[in-house]
Amino acid sequence: MTNTVEVHCYVDQLINNEDGKFDALGSAYLVVPKGWAEDLVLKQGFESLEEFLDGYTYDDTEGWIDKAIEDGVLLGTGTGLQTD
Repeated sequence: MTNTVEVHCYVDQLINNEDGKFDALGSAYLVVPKGWAEDLVLKQGFESLEEFLDGYTYDDTEGWIDKAIEDGVLLGTGTGLQTD
């Protein structure tokens, strides 16, 4: 079992998309330690990381990338094409 978790978020949390150039990207993601993510979701009112992962929306991850950078725990980021 890995000690990291990949969480998806809005693209504009990772890159500036004010002009819509990156609208084709479906989402961005960040990779962080599970313990850090669990602490954050508990503070947000979820009962566990598993509950969060089963039902979170991108609104629930607003500011996560900045917080992970601030805390020195950001392990990876990326984007993906939207698959309609």
